[in-house]
Amino acid sequence: MSDRDARFSEHVNTSEDTPLEAVAPSIPESPKKGQKITPSVPKTKMLTRMHNKLGRLHLFAAFCENPINVSFQTQEEEEHVLLFLRKSQWVNAGWIATAFFLALVPLVVYFFRGSLAQFIPELKVILVIVPFYYLLVALYAFAHFITWYYNAALITDKRIIDVDFHQIVLKDVSETKLALVQDVSYKQDGVLPNIFGYGFILIQTAGALENFEFHNMPQPARIVEVVEALIGGRRFYEP
Repeated sequence: MSDRDARFSEHVNTSEDTPLEAVAPSIPESPKKGQKITPSVPKTKMLTRMHNKLGRLHLFAAFCENPINVSFQTQEEEEHVLLFLRKSQWVNAGWIATAFFLALVPLVVYFFRGSLAQFIPELKVILVIVPFYYLLVALYAFAHFITWYYNAALITDKRIIDVDFHQIVLKDVSETKLALVQDVSYKQDGVLPNIFGYGFILIQTAGALENFEFHNMPQPARIVEVVEALIGGRRFYEP
């Protein structure tokens, strides 16, 4: 018997010993008449879609989806940050305008120095008061900026984390597992929230746990969409 015939005989014998189910492709059953077909999207595929669009967080960002440069101290090995959130930048307009107005006060006094001569102190006093005044204005602006900058929220594929920063030195961190989230909703009350696209988000948790409230958050509809996808309100969402 030649080598070719031996190889052919071996192939035939192997094929005879192999069950038909092992080599034949699986054929799905035809749906019954009137039956609705719902595509099944596994969790791994859903998370893959979430991470298809990566974002880089810049200094003044208030909303970043799938940030690639964000991590936190208690982050688990297989835990991914899906959303990084701060209050909308538009909420800073009030204190920025106030700081700008306060910075202009000495200049206005100098411009009308002729009319206000009787109220203006000596030059030596001015050289002390003006720098101290601008230092207070700078501290006022700095305190508001730091409060906005460090008040943040993180939504990962396992939990929701809320970081509250008070009076520069006080920090309060709250978190809840996604399994304990029962519902999420948002609302935009007033003209400014609807014009500038920010709103209030309420995340309701199970049992006696405190609900999570996020005020003045940008793109509230998108945030709710992401959380709903994570807790099972929708099968998947497109990034």
